[in-house]
Amino acid sequence: QAAATRAAQNQWKSTVDGRISALPAHMQSQAKDALALFERGQSTQQTVDAKLSELEKKRSDDQAAATRAAEEKARRLQEEKEAAEERRQKEADEKQRKKKEEERRAEECRQSQRNAASVGLGLGGAAATGAAAGAALGPVGALGGALVGGFFGFLGGQAS
Repeated sequence: QAAATRAAQNQWKSTVDGRISALPAHMQSQAKDALALFERGQSTQQTVDAKLSELEKKRSDDQAAATRAAEEKARRLQEEKEAAEERRQKEADEKQRKKKEEERRAEECRQSQRNAASVGLGLGGAAATGAAAGAALGPVGALGGALVGGFFGFLGGQAS
């Protein structure tokens, strides 16, 4: 009977030693203190088992909290990364929009210049025709036609 009890206690102590070694270092000392009280006869196996269960639960809670904190940090980092990418994309889109707007304005300006040059040439041609017609009417008509032709030529040059 005594040998069986001793074997059971040795088996229990071996299990307790394994449970203690699985705890983090800062918790092992508390568990070893509880075991020392038992070995001096100041405690029971149930008290040691309860203390170990309490420490194991605390370890589990600490691990869960650390996991949650790591997941939260990873989520925040991912959100920051996505926000930064979104800002970069918006900046690139805005830059592209401004570039297209600038190109559109430049094309409008070139088209406006081409149109003004065409109008100026057309008006200058009409004035030259007017001067030739005025010359047929006499010297005063030729002078008037030349003045009108010069004026419209000047306008055409300014527009282009």
